[in-house]
Order: sequence, then C-alpha cells, then structure tokens
Amino acid sequence: MSYKVYHIQLGAEGMSTMEWTIHPLGDSAVLIEFGSGVQEDTLAVIQTVARQIEEDPFPGWIECVPSYTTLAVYYDLAVLSLMSHSGDIGVYEKVSQLVEQRLLAAVTTEVDQDSTIVEIPVCYGGEYGPDLEWLADANGLTAEEVIHIHAGAEYTVYAIGFAPGFPYLGGMPPQIAAPRKATPRLTIPAGSVGIAGTQTGIYPLETPGGWQLIGRTPIRLFRPEESPPSLLQSGHRVRFRPITAEQYVRLQQQESAGLSRSDETGGCE
Repeated sequence: MSYKVYHIQLGAEGMSTMEWTIHPLGDSAVLIEFGSGVQEDTLAVIQTVARQIEEDPFPGWIECVPSYTTLAVYYDLAVLSLMSHSGDIGVYEKVSQLVEQRLLAAVTTEVDQDSTIVEIPVCYGGEYGPDLEWLADANGLTAEEVIHIHAGAEYTVYAIGFAPGFPYLGGMPPQIAAPRKATPRLTIPAGSVGIAGTQTGIYPLETPGGWQLIGRTPIRLFRPEESPPSLLQSGHRVRFRPITAEQYVRLQQQESAGLSRSDETGGCE
C-alpha cells in the first residue's frame, strides 16, 4: 500500500522544518513518523499532535499512542469503512486525510511540553536491587555513586509499552549505562527499577525481563481501577528519590491499603 510523505514548516517559534510520514499500521491504525532522532523537541511535537487529535477526534477514532519518534492513531475500521464506502477513496486514504487536517492544525499552534513531574521513591540495592553492585563495578563506581547519579537526574517518559504502564525513560547519565542480561530473569518483581543500555525503566507488573535491577519502588505504576490506568504518561518528567527499606515497607503497606499518597510517597507537582 502506498503512503504519503508530508514536509511541513512548524509554526512554533525557534523550531526547524519537521518532516513527517503517514503510513498504514495494520488495517485499523496509521503510524505517523516524525524523523528518526530521539529528541525532546520531537516528543513535544508528538504530544501537541496527539492532543490536537484527542481534542478534535474524527469519526471512528479510538486512541493515540505516542512513542519516541512516532504516533500511532487507532480507529474503528467498521466506522471508517462506512464513511469511505460512499466516496472514491479507501479507508487508509480517508484516515490519512483526516489525520493530515489535524496535523496541519497542530503545527500552527504553540508546541507545549508536558510540565508534570512525578517523584518515584526507590529503595536501592540489596534484595530490591540485586544488580546494583555488579553495575557499579562494571562502570568503575561505588554503589553509592550509582545511586547518587541515578537519583540526581531528571528523566522524560518517551513511551509506555512492553507491559501495561511500563515507562521508557530518556535522560539517564551515560556513566551508569549497562547492557541487558545475556539470559533474562523469568520473574521480576513489580516495581523493580532497571537499566538497559542508556535507558532506565520501571517494571509495573511481575514479568520476565533482562534489565539490570538496581532498586524497587513500592508505588503502583499500573492502576486498572483508575483512568488513565498508567501513573506515568508520555511526556511526564520523573525524578527518583532514595528511601530506606523501612520506608519501602511502610509505603507499600499504604499502597496496599489504598491510602492516598502523602508527600512522602511522591506525586505530581
């Protein structure tokens, strides 16, 4: 199936020319690609486009799923089939037109980055972070230095995926980078904070995984009883705060009891 390539000059002051590509993603979605480099400016554009579509949805639209350099737009094939049936174009072409209209509207508005900051308490090392010492040795650092570096940075949520609520975080200092495990663990506890390459992330559910585990948070990232169910969203900023094992147990009890999080648990600023 053919696809269109659009070249648009973004309207936001200080931004350079942005090229995007729309092409099919199965029979019920289109994928919009915004270049190939992972940059915060690109993420801000993706967020702006997603917001434009969400605020001005076309008939049959279901949801937008942002990632590092792409935005997937899902739709109801049955609804769009009825719309395109009376015309001379197919569903993909019709959706491309509808998406293009919203893209053009989005790039004439000011690009506004998400300013939400979420603080995540983490108990580093020991049973909560079994790979901390190994990672420190591999980078010529002490465990305390790894903790200081990891907790001292501010991260950006570029994507949610792999498992419900799993955040892929950009902005990790390269001096604590580490390769994935050659053999993934069969089970990783929910809340585990890991490092793989130059990324860090948090396992929201108990799953297999191959990231190097340096700590764990008692905060639930996936909350199916809430809307949205993911605590973190694309565009959010994340800061990690070291806590003791005693604080971990106390906060975990509060989470299990369904208590609202106090300042100690972290939260949105």
